[in-house]
Amino acid sequence: GSIILPLSSSSSTLLNNNPTCSLENYNKKSSSSSCSRSNVYDRKTRERQRFGWLLNQSRKIEYALKSFEIDDALAYTRRILLAEASVSLRLYHLHYFSERALLVGSSPIHGCGLFTLIDLVEGQMIVEYSGEVVRPCLTDKRERENEGK
Repeated sequence: GSIILPLSSSSSTLLNNNPTCSLENYNKKSSSSSCSRSNVYDRKTRERQRFGWLLNQSRKIEYALKSFEIDDALAYTRRILLAEASVSLRLYHLHYFSERALLVGSSPIHGCGLFTLIDLVEGQMIVEYSGEVVRPCLTDKRERENEGK
């Protein structure tokens, strides 16, 4: 550690009387640079979850793995639905199984991860509808823009 010598007798009395201006606190502050880019960032012990609103406490990965074999159930129902089914039955199937097939959970690497119980094909899109209502005039505008391209 470095030793700081007071420039005058008045500065030494200030250092002795004020606990925030003690020599120990000054040495702690002097170890860091005046440039914040060169300082080491001290991460807090509790990290903030970026996508914490996605995590649903009632949907646990262990429960989904133990509850049923999703691959067999999806394959069977997919065959039935493709053979003959109404649109409402297909939408019900999509809603019912998508909640159990895709899980947002805590990942030790990234903090938050998307886990799936089914095999995904390369390039397959995963979309989860959030329930946002879009005005018809905006959807018509988007359709015109997409058709123009």
